Order: sequence, then C-alpha cells, then structure tokens
Amino acid sequence: MVKSFALVLLVLAACKGKPERRAAPANAESGSAIAAKPTGAGQGSDKVLHLPHGNGSAPKQTKGPLTRTAIDRLLALRFDGFGLQNDENPATGVIASVIRTIDRPKFKITVQIRPCKDTCMPIDLAKWQARTDLKNDVMGPEMRTSPDIKWTVGSTDVNAMPMIYTYQYGILKSAEGTRYTDTYALWFNDGNYEIRTIATYADNLPATVDELLKLAPETDLEKVAKAFMDVYTQAWVD
Repeated sequence: MVKSFALVLLVLAACKGKPERRAAPANAESGSAIAAKPTGAGQGSDKVLHLPHGNGSAPKQTKGPLTRTAIDRLLALRFDGFGLQNDENPATGVIASVIRTIDRPKFKITVQIRPCKDTCMPIDLAKWQARTDLKNDVMGPEMRTSPDIKWTVGSTDVNAMPMIYTYQYGILKSAEGTRYTDTYALWFNDGNYEIRTIATYADNLPATVDELLKLAPETDLEKVAKAFMDVYTQAWVD
C-alpha cells in the first residue's frame, strides 16, 4: 500500500534551547482553513503533516546584515512533526537548517540563507533558465546529464512575491547502483540576502517512477517548500 501525508497548513510555535518556548513570527496566525489531500495518498492513510505559515503577507525585506536577534530567532524555530538540525557559519553569514519529517514517508527540507555575492540575481525566469550552474546545487554530476532525470525551471510566487522554482524527478540506474530524486527547490532574494528551501522525498527507494510520484507528488513538495519559505522570510527581519 502506498501511503502519503495529508498536508495541512498550520502555524507552529518556535522554541530556543530545550525547555524555552518562543512565539511564532509576529505576523503569524494560529490556524488555517487550507488543507490538501495528496494526489497519491493511499487508502486508509490518516496521517496529517502540519505545515507552518505566516499571515499571508509578502516576505519581509532585509536591510544590511541580519541582526543577532534575527539569527537567534531563525535558529530557534522548531516545528511539530519535524526533527531539525541547524548550522551557522559566522564567517560567511550562511545559516542552514535541515528539517526532516518524523513520520513516514520521509520528507527532508533544507533551508539555506546567505548574503548575496556582489549582487543578487534578479528574479527573472529567463535569467535563471540561462544559468548553467543551477543543477549543481540540487543534484550530483551523473544525474545532471542523465535523460532519466526530468528537470524544470519555472516561476511561481509566495503571497504574491515572485520566486523561482526547480523541480526534478527520476530514477537513475548505473554501475554505482540505483538512485532516485524527487525534489522541489524554491529560490528567492530581496537584493540583499538569498534564501532557498528545498523539499525532497527522502525515504525508501520506490520500484518505479510512477510509485515515486504517488508517494511525493510535485504539488505536495511545492506546498512544503513554500510553507517553510513563508515562515523563514517572516522571521529573518526584526
């Protein structure tokens, strides 16, 4: 039986350290009527994955380096139903969080925030489609050139703010073994900082591509990536 999650958007509390609880971002709301049953949900599956979100406003704009208060707030974010590991590199200004679902099927979400190098690339689809290095950030060398791995670069939005997304899926069989990918990556910058949220299926190897896409349809991964983009771009400004 193929099982998947029902996805529900819901604001979750954040905490810093082990016992201390922090509130969600100031413009977060405590509930939502938005709920979606994944296309590939199996019969009898009653698992619900609660996703965080803000109040529907556009991402906040950073000005200059992130403050220590903002960085601590980002590192303190926690989400029910997910495990999380944080990493901060003060020398480069990079903040990274790896977030994993506790229940199965396993999803992994990678959030990376970093200052733009020199200038940020405008959120212009033609410019992003012309990038030859974009695949390097989301897949290994063999997958980049394999006809079995399907790849799309497109434009979308979060709360009416334009963003770029990439989506890839497929199963690659080679002398090194069988590998798969089913990944939706969302990219945004405000001219000062750039952020990407990458949502990927990270569970057992499916037998076929059809099974892979039933376990983690693109629409589900898109909801996950956008939910975390929403929360982190509200929390990164004081």
